Amino acid sequence: MVLDLVPPAVIVLTAALLVAVLPRDIGHAIGIAATLGVVAISWFVPDGAHVTVTLFGSADVGFRAVLYNVDVFSRLMGLIFGFIGATAVLYSWASDADSTQTAFALTYVGSSLGAVYAGDWLTLIFCWELMAVTSTLLVWHYGGAAVRAGFRYAVLHGIGGSLLLAAIIWYLTDPAVVAAADGNPLVFSSHVDGAVEGGMLAADSQVPAILAAIGIGVNVGFVGLHTWLPDTYPRPHVAASVFLCVYTTKTGVYGMYRAFPDGHLWIAYMGGAMAVFGAFTALLQSDMRRLLSYHIQSQVGYMVAGVGLAGASIGYGGAKYYYDALAAAGAFGHVFNHILYKGLLFMTVGVIIYRTGHETLDEIGGLGRKMPLTAITFAVAALSISGFPGFNGFVS
Repeated sequence: MVLDLVPPAVIVLTAALLVAVLPRDIGHAIGIAATLGVVAISWFVPDGAHVTVTLFGSADVGFRAVLYNVDVFSRLMGLIFGFIGATAVLYSWASDADSTQTAFALTYVGSSLGAVYAGDWLTLIFCWELMAVTSTLLVWHYGGAAVRAGFRYAVLHGIGGSLLLAAIIWYLTDPAVVAAADGNPLVFSSHVDGAVEGGMLAADSQVPAILAAIGIGVNVGFVGLHTWLPDTYPRPHVAASVFLCVYTTKTGVYGMYRAFPDGHLWIAYMGGAMAVFGAFTALLQSDMRRLLSYHIQSQVGYMVAGVGLAGASIGYGGAKYYYDALAAAGAFGHVFNHILYKGLLFMTVGVIIYRTGHETLDEIGGLGRKMPLTAITFAVAALSISGFPGFNGFVS
């Protein structure tokens, strides 16, 4: 099947190039089609499909890179990334975003897809760093205050990416990993022979795990490493904020799971701290996008806690396996649901800013009568994020 051999990232990155050079309406239509194509590929390509290449040598002695790896986790991420990407491109078109901004946004989407469909650490770190670069360009493009915020964003994510790269290098040279790797120390895909199980904790040394946790912690917004979230997300064009609220933090959760597939209690503790700190700090904000940014940290905290408990939960035997699986399923179920309602919240807030020119809660009021459709969509998202029965937030 041809779709088995085409990484979704390639499709979206190609669309980004076309969006940059074609007329605005045609380019945005291509962007929507490409991201919807990712949804189709993610749905239909069978579990176990993968594309491997050999780097830096022959098939016997070179590093094997898994450029495209389909399993239940990457499929879930591909489905929601593709769907929200198509929705955000349509929103960009409706909110008068220019083609260059949408092209940057699609390169950001494409690099995120490359990371979640990666089957080895080399491919993942390459796409991880590309994601940091493209998201910075997306922020910078708006100019003004977004430039300085984008610079601070780039510095923090550069540090985080460097720490993750250091973790991968240390992991690669660890004797326990080399012994278990059967010639493929970089591969974590279970569909490739010789893949190493256990993530960063497979190493004898704890250094790779610590470096990876801190490096990935920048992306997910660990307490103390979260400052880029409220600093960056309120600054760019409203359509750019929709893209930003989805991909960096959720790719971070995915990366945390790959680094710690068996969980770790300290990861769970940090997730709990994020949930409390983010929610409390959000209550103190009046800027709408800044409030939502802090609340992203809180919600991602639940996901991080789930990843931490996936393998570190209580119980013995079959009961422990059940709780471990439930923790991982809860984490990724919340990833899926959070993207839907948080994306909708950023869209409705963007509509308010677009229509009124006001960004703070102090400056608005009584908009339900003037903007009834926006009020309804905001209510749906608010009920979802509140965990109201019958809405997706209640499920996760």
